[in-house]
Parts: sequence; C-alpha cells; structure tokens
Amino acid sequence: VHGAGRKLFVYEDGRTATEVLDFLRAQEPGTPLAVVGQVTKKFAGGASLAMELALPRAAGPNDRILHQLQGHWYAAEDANAQFSILGAERQNVFQGAVSDIEFLSVQDRCADFAGKGPYLHVFEPDTGEDQCFAIDSIDTQQMTLIFLPRGNFLQYKRLK
Repeated sequence: VHGAGRKLFVYEDGRTATEVLDFLRAQEPGTPLAVVGQVTKKFAGGASLAMELALPRAAGPNDRILHQLQGHWYAAEDANAQFSILGAERQNVFQGAVSDIEFLSVQDRCADFAGKGPYLHVFEPDTGEDQCFAIDSIDTQQMTLIFLPRGNFLQYKRLK
C-alpha cells in the first residue's frame, strides 16, 4: 500500500486480520483506499503497519491524475529514456538498463511549492531523494511535467 509517496507494508503476522489482507490482495494497483492502523516500525521510504481496516474510497482529483499516469512512457527528446508506472511506483529504464523503483504521489503541494498544482512528488527510497514536478498537462497520449525548482519542461509520450 502507498500513502503520501511512501510505501506502507502490511504483514501476515497475526496483527492484521485475514479479511483485511484478503481485501488488500484483491485491489488493483492505484485503487484509492481509506486505511486505519498503527505504525509498528518506521524506516527510510515507508513504514510497517498493523492494519485494522481498509476500505475503498471515492477517487479525488489527484487519484484521477495518478490513474492517467498509469502505463509506459518515453521522453519525447530521447526514446531511450523510458519509465513505467504501476499504481504508485515508477520503474525507470534507460537504454535497457533498469533502475530502482521510485514512489509517486500526486499532491496539491510538494516541498516548498504550493498553488499552480497539481504536483507529482517522486521519492527515491534508496537515496532518500525527493523530487517535485508540476503537472502542466496530461492526456491519453502525452504529458508535460515541469521539473522544480529549475522550471524546465519535460515532455513524455505514451509507449504503444
């Protein structure tokens, strides 16, 4: 499960009911959920949870944008720079070399940036690096992100 750009782990260790685990397993990646639980351990990039309850929730505007991001993309300037988004995880590939998985969230603010959103927040759990992108535009075939704080435009096309 992901929340606010971090990965939340729920283990089959007796602290989370079997019904809750079965419900979580049945969900598609990126499904908006409301969860209740206790953090049992925090670590870089996430936390472990003893989950008491998990329920579907109505998708908000940021959930709908995350849904639009799903799939395979490539940089308009260099087709060798590609990435795939599944749920709230992004896997980058450059010239066939696969990099670590990053965690994504679409938010109304990102770090010191607020207003003129929405923003794509990217967290690299191995390095602890956070990145912010303003989402300039997105449709079924292309998207334009603005890397912050530099402000350069990055254009991507959906891989067919």
